[in-house]
Amino acid sequence: MLVDPWSAGSYGDEEGQRLSRALTWVYVEGDHNAYAHPVHNLVTVDDLNKMEVVEVEDYGVVPIPQESGAYRPDGRPTRVDLKPLEVTQPEGPSFEIDGHRIRWQKWNFRIGFTPREGLVLFRASLSEMVVPHGDPRPGQWRKNALDAGEYDVGALANTHLLPHPRPAEERRLLGKQAGQLV
Repeated sequence: MLVDPWSAGSYGDEEGQRLSRALTWVYVEGDHNAYAHPVHNLVTVDDLNKMEVVEVEDYGVVPIPQESGAYRPDGRPTRVDLKPLEVTQPEGPSFEIDGHRIRWQKWNFRIGFTPREGLVLFRASLSEMVVPHGDPRPGQWRKNALDAGEYDVGALANTHLLPHPRPAEERRLLGKQAGQLV
């Protein structure tokens, strides 16, 4: 079993609580991707301040998908008909970077980095943004995975310094957090 707490969002019914909606998936033998096997119609609502289950929403049994969701071919042939893709800008990039300032077309903005939000443009970010999932079925309509502030997504960011093929115009914008080892 994989129980994954998602932000409950703010719909006006959470007064004085910090709620999460725990969604459940099942590990099917031989498949390492539990997300391919959701337990639909079962949601556990938890108050993260009290560390208590507030409600269990059970909307009826739905069969758990058994098809593999593995991220590997598992004996299936991989494609060999794709040719390499190369991105080049012979005249150089269309943007300029000066410290934390970026100029691109008619845009002129500064970037920052916080542990809570990650990359921040102009202080505009995905943090605290609730975007309903768009599926009206019970157990689905309150999904909102974009409430980044709840998850401290910036703390999940890492600096990718391993050598890999990349366009010559690529620029890396490093963000440091207080207490982060260099």
